[in-house]
Amino acid sequence: MVGLEVDAMADKFRTQGKLEADGENLEEGRAYSKRLQEMSRAVVSGLYMLVKNVKLYDPDNAIFVKPLESFRESINLLIRAEGNLNLQAAGEAFYLNNMLVRTDIKSADNIRYLVSEFERVDMGGFELDAPINVSEIKALLQVFRVGEKRRGGGEDVSDRKLQVIRLRKFEKLKEIMSSEKALDASSSDGRLDRKRYGMLVFSRLIFFMRRFIEGQRGDGPPVHMNKALRFIQDMVDVCHGHRANFLGLSVMDRGEEALVFHAVNVAVLSIVFGSEVGIGKERLRDLGMAGLFHDLGKMALDPDLLLPNASLNPEQEKRIEESSLRSVVSYLRAGAMDKRSLVGLLVAANHGTDYGVAVENHLGKISHIKATSSLCVYSKIVGIADAYDTLTCEKAYSADIAVSLMNSDLAHRFDPILLRAFGQMMKFQASKVFVGAGERLELF
Repeated sequence: MVGLEVDAMADKFRTQGKLEADGENLEEGRAYSKRLQEMSRAVVSGLYMLVKNVKLYDPDNAIFVKPLESFRESINLLIRAEGNLNLQAAGEAFYLNNMLVRTDIKSADNIRYLVSEFERVDMGGFELDAPINVSEIKALLQVFRVGEKRRGGGEDVSDRKLQVIRLRKFEKLKEIMSSEKALDASSSDGRLDRKRYGMLVFSRLIFFMRRFIEGQRGDGPPVHMNKALRFIQDMVDVCHGHRANFLGLSVMDRGEEALVFHAVNVAVLSIVFGSEVGIGKERLRDLGMAGLFHDLGKMALDPDLLLPNASLNPEQEKRIEESSLRSVVSYLRAGAMDKRSLVGLLVAANHGTDYGVAVENHLGKISHIKATSSLCVYSKIVGIADAYDTLTCEKAYSADIAVSLMNSDLAHRFDPILLRAFGQMMKFQASKVFVGAGERLELF
């Protein structure tokens, strides 16, 4: 994981405000585009204000005139840009058109309140395919004036008026993740669309890693790594060629289970990025497994030792530092060393190794990165995914700031060819990313 030395550098980026993306035109599928995020935040923020006030006043009250019109404009602007609007509550966040709506710390309580209101009225989200008017928004707000949850999918007056807005039943992602049923690959999965199935596969991976780490710590029966293979294969199948749908599939507020979610986030991000740079599906499976167990040596440690602000004594610090060595030992103890295990061993041992050293020009600026190590492409990709997830989830930096840090003070850690492709992928999710002409990626 990325060390604390980036904190000072991050402050510089904060003072500069949001970094400008190249181009201002909104393109379909650009899940991290600045423009789409701004519109999405406006929708969620506007909805929060309306829902909070409708508990006190009727939607026909004069105080709602301007907020309703502003919300209508935000909704319809996004529909004109995207063609539709699909808002979904998940955990303690909202996804809009399958993109995580990123908010600052100040807005976290507002988001939690809005999610709780969705749960209270048994609403998981809503969909729109056409612009709406103020009267339809008022009908939506009436749902939140109901004192109790609507049971059994019963219809009320608001439901009958909601002809344009389609409501969905509230479903807790946490309930999916904590249930044994999440591991049951039933035939009903075939009826799910790709996005929902991706969420289900993600949930299965979370539940598997919970059990695996419990086994590593002696808190449950041991679970063999190879049992994760079918879930990784499912993720490869669902992500391959459709990565724009899954780059936002991660969990930020992870608490004591940080290692569980970090492992799954790195695996998914590695698969998506590996697909982008042309790695075939069979090798993506090896890459996903390597990403899932890249911190294998840490999984037997006391979780308190892995907390970001943990106060460690010298002996505990040494145990953390030796985690890569313990990863290698764990792989060797797991059994026969086939190609997939060899890839995992190499990644676990080397994903944190610096790619090279930064070479400065006469002006003191970095001119290029001189390679000082020979890493396989799997280690390079997992190293990038590991750093990005640590910066955006553990340290809660925005995607723009994380990528900027990786291209500045942290640039020596990564293969510059892959880092450039990764930056382009995160910036333009709807555009195909290619490695530059004449630049060949060798797997070993």
